[in-house]
Amino acid sequence: MKAKFLKVRCTGCGNEQSVYSHASTIVRCNVCEKTLATPTGGKAEMKGIVIGAVEQSG
Repeated sequence: MKAKFLKVRCTGCGNEQSVYSHASTIVRCNVCEKTLATPTGGKAEMKGIVIGAVEQSG
């Protein structure tokens, strides 16, 4: 599977932000600091609600 950016909704505050599918560091919500994704050595484990992939233009 190709790596891509995903739109993830925080379960704490409802904020939506883009998260890399293969994140190598812990990703936290920009609003409430709740963990959205944790690294696993490959595909990151998403802790928030994945809404879908971010559309790329170009």
